Amino acid sequence: MRIYRAGALLLVCVAVTFAAAIAQMTPATPVIINVKDYGAIGDGIGDDTAAINRAITAIPPTGGTLYFPCGTYLVTSSPLPIRISHVTITGPSTSCATLKASGAANITMLELGGGSPGLSQPEFLASDTTANTFTVGGGGLAKLGIRVGSYVLVSDAGTPSHGPGSPLISDQQTVKVTSVSGDTATIENAFSTPFTVLGGSYVQKIMKPVVGSLISYLAFDATSNVGTGTFGISLPLAVSSVIEHVSVTGPQGGGIVVDWGYKNHVHDVVCIKCGNGTVGAQSVMIRRQTFTVAKNLTVTNSSSQSVFGFALHQVHFSTVQNVAVDAGGANGRPFKLLRSSNNTLSYVTANNGGGGHNGISITDKSTYNTFNNCVALNNTGNGIITFGDHNTNNTFNNCIAKYNTQSQIGQMAAWDGTYTDFYNTVNGGTFCCVRAVHRAVVAIYSDYTTLTGAVITDDQQLARNGLLVSASGVTVQNNQFSGLPKLHDIYVLSGMSSSTYSGNVTPDGTTPAGVP
Repeated sequence: MRIYRAGALLLVCVAVTFAAAIAQMTPATPVIINVKDYGAIGDGIGDDTAAINRAITAIPPTGGTLYFPCGTYLVTSSPLPIRISHVTITGPSTSCATLKASGAANITMLELGGGSPGLSQPEFLASDTTANTFTVGGGGLAKLGIRVGSYVLVSDAGTPSHGPGSPLISDQQTVKVTSVSGDTATIENAFSTPFTVLGGSYVQKIMKPVVGSLISYLAFDATSNVGTGTFGISLPLAVSSVIEHVSVTGPQGGGIVVDWGYKNHVHDVVCIKCGNGTVGAQSVMIRRQTFTVAKNLTVTNSSSQSVFGFALHQVHFSTVQNVAVDAGGANGRPFKLLRSSNNTLSYVTANNGGGGHNGISITDKSTYNTFNNCVALNNTGNGIITFGDHNTNNTFNNCIAKYNTQSQIGQMAAWDGTYTDFYNTVNGGTFCCVRAVHRAVVAIYSDYTTLTGAVITDDQQLARNGLLVSASGVTVQNNQFSGLPKLHDIYVLSGMSSSTYSGNVTPDGTTPAGVP
């Protein structure tokens, strides 16, 4: 009998243990918070702000789904920011749910992001970074609570990149810590640029990032709101989170802002007439991100706006694909890359920029970026341009720039008049048809630039030269020129003896020509 009882007890214990293991392996039923269960009407007339806030407050701390059934949900002030990980904010896949901002208040229609404080106090580097480590002094890592799995913003001191009195701009990169030894941390992958002690570099921990959250299948309409600081979606301090299948229309402050993050995705997004109220407003701004993905984005603005289109600031090791910006004559750069490195950008289109601005702008120490099949059409400045300090080692493969007012692809001077955009490469592509009297279809002013396999032409002979070169160590090979003034297919102002010109088709003159 005792043996039987012991066996029975063993069977019971095994059964209980097995049941507990099954319970641990089976995910909990997701909590769905339906905003209509908390009083939201969704008729576009009654104010649903308070009801939405009640629903947000009901989201469990472990996450859940905030669900908007089909309808139009009027908000007259900013809904409560959501500071919880593993939250899905969504409507039906037919995208029939709309948040509509009304009134004169500055509203952020949806904010999902890390909690306060966002960033820790800074700890300065004790030595220069290596390829993938940083070191602070005096127990700084422990003081900030930086351990394996922490997300850290590394920055240097801001510098006035465009001369005295211009805004300060820093090199910044969000990194993930994979190991810690004393006051030295190793990061996932690598630093995109060195951070140095002499540069005043420092680290800050992202204190409470949101992780694994999703915003999808929602529309945001601010056409009835006149707040100049109104925004559509804000996603700060987020990790492995997604914005997808959303549209944003009419917020004057900006459409979508994604800031301080790691491995976030933004895809299948439409932004119409986003941004016009604040100085330097961006329709879509992705900033201080690493390993982000942005694809299938459409930005459409109008001539009544003074706004930038799509901006990538301090973005590294990321992928951008199928981003189309039609500025519609808006007074602002359609596409801007600033202090961003080691990115791959495919099928980026920047058209119809107004106010004398360029189509695709690569600025302020953006390096090792690759543009594939980019397009710049009908912009009132240059088509594709590098300008600022040291935008080096960028590659443009099979890009097209046509009908822009000035050079179709070229280089501009930094604020002090120097040209330091070295080692850039243009492979293939078509560059045609300036729309005002201008010095060249293509301009090279920085040393060690390579131009190969391109088609360079002009349809109205408004360009004085096909290619204008004033640089050393240049390689110009196997390009085709046509439609240009005689003897000005390739016109070299300096650096002739140190450069290579070969295999070019130059029917309009025996080129290259030297200084007259």
